[in-house]
Amino acid sequence: MEKISETIIEIRKALNEAARIVQAISEITQQTKQLPLNGTVETLNTGEPPPGSAAPADDHNDHAVEAARAFQNTAAMMEEATKTAQEGMAIAAEVERIVQEITSAAQKAKALAAEIDAASGKLQPAPPELDDTG
Repeated sequence: MEKISETIIEIRKALNEAARIVQAISEITQQTKQLPLNGTVETLNTGEPPPGSAAPADDHNDHAVEAARAFQNTAAMMEEATKTAQEGMAIAAEVERIVQEITSAAQKAKALAAEIDAASGKLQPAPPELDDTG
């Protein structure tokens, strides 16, 4: 039971780390969307396109759209994985609660059996006139 809980906690940590990566991808996507705008602003200010900006703005936009789509898909997968991990943690907690109830009931049964055993040792043997074994 403890191993299940530990595994689910590790899954949750991995999902949190992946969520941070997705956030970084989102930020990169936003920056990529700004590249054509930055190039346009620089061209307007200086009259010449910035060095290394030979790629048309449409190419940058296409890449940004693809990156945004990939980000959305990844975010949806992460959300689903997080939900599944949370459901797994809830199930593990319920199983742990049930196991504890079973353990408690078994301990009570053991204690009752010990009481019965102790009480049976205190019983007097039946008097000979009531003993039908002989």
